[in-house]
Amino acid sequence: MPITILRPRPASQRALASLVAASDASSDSDSDGGADLEGDVSMRAPKRRRGGADNDMADEILTPGTVITSNPQWMR
Repeated sequence: MPITILRPRPASQRALASLVAASDASSDSDSDGGADLEGDVSMRAPKRRRGGADNDMADEILTPGTVITSNPQWMR
């Protein structure tokens, strides 16, 4: 079954006007962009907990050819 590629149709003026109006409305918000100006809220992301037994391996840099596991299920 052949595939037909159609030329794109130009956007209607109505659709363009609604996009412009939506972008203008969103830029008029009173938000300060998520920045904490007072310093009373922690803006840091929560730290991830590392696994207890694999801490030595977590800091190691792996290079191509490094054997990670001998389990054949994960060697595919």
